[in-house]
Amino acid sequence: MEKLIKNPDFSDGEEILSEYLRRNFTVQVSGLCSVNYQGRAKSKLDRGERLVIKKQDSALLVHGPENYQPKNWQPEVDEWKVEAQEDELLLKARRKNPDEIVEIRFEDLEFLMVTQLVDSSDLKIRGHEVDIHESIEENP
Repeated sequence: MEKLIKNPDFSDGEEILSEYLRRNFTVQVSGLCSVNYQGRAKSKLDRGERLVIKKQDSALLVHGPENYQPKNWQPEVDEWKVEAQEDELLLKARRKNPDEIVEIRFEDLEFLMVTQLVDSSDLKIRGHEVDIHESIEENP
């Protein structure tokens, strides 16, 4: 199952996100948004173009245009709330333990994508960085 919607309005965004965020799907949303986090600390991301990813294990990642590390993330979200307003789409992700909330306010939606990924393979690593350093030191 795959669904891609380009430039959805806030009402369509609310409908699709409400249906799929709580289920075992990977959901991606790209658009102009601001992000507020409140929990063990507080953080704020002013408006910018971001890619928001909800993974099938309920992890939430907020990425900017650079760097592989997310600007904000939650390892697991317990509750999702989506609300279309006149001038924005509000996405709230709440984690219960510890109590944390990420609020994402989209001013514009570029695309929504819903997929169900299948991956049963394990990562096999050869040549850890430490092994490479030791090898170079032993045989420069």
